[in-house]
Order: sequence, then structure tokens, then C-alpha cells
Amino acid sequence: MNLTRNLIARAGFAAPVLAASMIMTGSMTATAQAFDLVPQQEGEIALDNKSCITGSCIELNPIVKSVESLIDSSTGTQSSLFVDKYDTANNYGAFGFRAKDVGTADTDGAYWFRPVAFNQDGSAIEGGELEVGTFKFTFARVLETLTVNWFDTEKKKGTSYIAEVETTNGSFLDRGFIPKGKDGNIFTKEFSNVKSITLDLGQRHRNPRRTGDGVNFQVDAEPVPEPSVLLGVAAAAVAGGIARRKQQKADA
Repeated sequence: MNLTRNLIARAGFAAPVLAASMIMTGSMTATAQAFDLVPQQEGEIALDNKSCITGSCIELNPIVKSVESLIDSSTGTQSSLFVDKYDTANNYGAFGFRAKDVGTADTDGAYWFRPVAFNQDGSAIEGGELEVGTFKFTFARVLETLTVNWFDTEKKKGTSYIAEVETTNGSFLDRGFIPKGKDGNIFTKEFSNVKSITLDLGQRHRNPRRTGDGVNFQVDAEPVPEPSVLLGVAAAAVAGGIARRKQQKADA
């Protein structure tokens, strides 16, 4: 943004005038394009440090540099990650998803990231319906905004996040827990200037007869505009302003 301000200053325009001229002339603005990072197709997500158990995986938008499955504290194992649409059933062989799960299911037909937790022997817990896992998303660019929706968080301090945030003074870690809610709740949080985020989702119950709290999630992002985009926008706006001033002199 300093580059834009410097160009404005050299041209002798006030920021409000420049902004108004960009709008009036229909010039390209420097707003970034938002991306829904949940693929609109069902299947297993390709992870950087874990092989696909189904043999065929979905690649994410290139804005996601990597997704790692970390050892989850409540299961002691790595989870796999799927995309699931709640009004359809899916059979992946050793496990599957029902059209309506044993637990609470979203009924609007939306696509969600869905963790699948495993036992130490590699078998899926509760036939694949325990949505517990810890995943680290690292992005190819700093994200101006990152919005995360958590679905059906019912256990206090069972689901958490760690976001690495970039500032003018360096980076810091933003940590927090997702509050529990009623059955089928959706909690939304927006982050700014994010380099990476780790999502610790759900918690397996200590009693093996119970499955604990499973949580699914959605992510959409808006990257910080590239410097070349800002330069192009500012230069186009300044050129437009200069042209109008010359025209005004010619008409005087």
C-alpha cells in the first residue's frame, strides 16, 4: 500500500479524489479475489505427509501450499481429510459416510472438510464417522482474510486453532478455542494476514465406548494483492487523473 500512496503523492492527488476517479472511470481496483478452499466435489484430500488411503485424492487450490496431518492429541494418530456433502452417502471400502450420520449432520447440502480418525492399527474409528484430527494449512501467499466455519462443536476446549499472523513488526501466533454450542451449531471466525493455520478438530472420548466430539470445517480466503497489481492500479489511476487535468486545461 505504501507504493500506491507514493504514486498518489507524486501525482499531486489527494487519496479521496483518486479513489473517486477510479470508481468513476471504471478502473480496476486492487481488491483480491476470494477463494472457497473447500472443493465442490466429494473425496479424499491430498495431504503432504500422508498417503491417500482411497488411492485417488483431490488437489486443493494452489493458494494452499501444503496441508499436513499432525498427530492428534486425543487419538495419538494422524487423521485423513475428506470433502463430504451431507445429503449423499459414500462408501470408501473399509469405512463410509451415510447420507445422514449417527451424529448431527448439516442438512443444506453444503460441502465440508471432514476429518477421519484412525485407531493405532489403522482402522477407522466408528466406521469413519469420528471427525477428529489436527491439520496444518500453510499458504503460498499471506492471506488478507481467512474465514473458518466450524460445524457442530459441542465440547468445551475440544477444538482449537493456531494462526500465524503477519504484521509490520513481524509474525505472532493467534491461539484460541472454539466455544461449544447446541447440537448442529456453526461458529465462524475471521482472521487477517494469515501465513498458516493449524486446526485441532474435535476430541475422542476417554471412554472407548463413546466416540467423543467430531467437528467439520469450511475455509475461504482472500489473498493480499500482489505488489504488481497495486502498482498497475495506482499507475492507471494516476494516468487517468493526469489525462483529465490536461483535458481540463485544453478546454479552459
